[in-house]
Amino acid sequence: MAQPMGGVVRVRRNAAKMTPADPDLAAYIRGMKAMRQRADTVSWGQQVFIHSGDWGQHGGWRFLPWHRAQLYWFERLIAHFSGKADFAMPYWDWQSDPVLPAWLTAADGALWHRRRRRDLATVDFVKARKDSDFTDWAKLQQDSFSTFVGEMGAAGSVESSGHGFVHVTVGGDMGDTSTAPKDPLFWFHHANVDRVWATWQPLADKRGLVMEPGWLNESFDNFVDENGAKARALTARDVLHTEALGYRYDAPYPSPWFDEQPVRPPAGKTRREVLQRKDFKVALTDAPGADGVLRIPLPADIAAILASDRSGQSHELKGSGRVRLAGEKFCGTVVRIGVRRIGPSGAVVTPMATVLPFVGGHGAPAGHAGMAHGDAEAPAAHEHGFAFAVGPQLFDATGFSDVLEVEVEATVGWAPVPPPPPSATPEPPAPAVAEPAPPPPPTPLIVALSLDLTLVEYRWV
Repeated sequence: MAQPMGGVVRVRRNAAKMTPADPDLAAYIRGMKAMRQRADTVSWGQQVFIHSGDWGQHGGWRFLPWHRAQLYWFERLIAHFSGKADFAMPYWDWQSDPVLPAWLTAADGALWHRRRRRDLATVDFVKARKDSDFTDWAKLQQDSFSTFVGEMGAAGSVESSGHGFVHVTVGGDMGDTSTAPKDPLFWFHHANVDRVWATWQPLADKRGLVMEPGWLNESFDNFVDENGAKARALTARDVLHTEALGYRYDAPYPSPWFDEQPVRPPAGKTRREVLQRKDFKVALTDAPGADGVLRIPLPADIAAILASDRSGQSHELKGSGRVRLAGEKFCGTVVRIGVRRIGPSGAVVTPMATVLPFVGGHGAPAGHAGMAHGDAEAPAAHEHGFAFAVGPQLFDATGFSDVLEVEVEATVGWAPVPPPPPSATPEPPAPAVAEPAPPPPPTPLIVALSLDLTLVEYRWV
């Protein structure tokens, strides 16, 4: 098991409360500069290279422990090159501090990164989140292991919600798994994602939640230590609690939900108890229609419950699924899963989950959303796994008095292209006759969708 550096227990603190003179922030900048000047196994570029590899660290249950292991070894590297033995990686909590600290976005600052969206300094991430298509969320007080952490081949709610939202909103290098660690903001963001897990784990332990044995034995040996040697292997069991790695956070994650607000209980009630669970399996393999949408009718039982539970506080729909795409390019695509409720007045779609748009290594249209990987040939088909849990938004967002039919629909499109970074030199004058823009790349087709659903009924007590 990994051990604390020299017996020092490091405290990771809130970056939004720091100034550039803060010892940890100053150490981060010193270490970053030193690593960027190197071209060996302890270089900044090597950390980017490690993250760009296909170690199964995205889109499944390895996401949280693999990134905790990388951040652990990265923290040791910064401590070594900065000379600050107790260096602790600061975190940025975008929900508590929705605008980035000025020292992270100032064009003349040490942590400026050119490949970001132009207006990043003024982006309110909470407002942007409400306006976004990212509709999955993690519930720290309620999520099951498979929903929160994920499954083998299916992303958990932490990965597919706030984590993915921040990457895409920042844009540029952050929008692609093969380049994201180039941006200094990457490490602040992932420290916060790790903090979300560090807050959830004790709650899960208290609830007696059983961790999957196969997941506990997953091993991670893709890293280097501060001496440039191959780092010793760590398992998910080794990194389950931060204290075993010699660090802690200054405060637990304050929000009961990662992205959303919790359900408000009825007057005089304080908690929910599970009355019963019903499991459903639905699948469809077919060519999509002209609109490129694949839809699966849900069992009549679910439709009846959706119609009867007007408050949406007595039931919860959770589960996992897989969607299969066919096409030539996949990197940069976003797959959105929604519930389509059909009533007397027509159909309304309530979002349910968003599959991560950065699937590095599967090809991309050149220059698209900062996610291109050249023109390398991609497989003829690609599968996305995802997990989800939906609460009252599913039930009360449509306002139907009657529900005639309920379907799950999947759509696919390209992630928005962020504006280009500002140029240090004046733009050349536009040609008298502008060249036609290249045609948009063909969107992959959805050819299969499968869902494992669990409908949980609660009562308030």
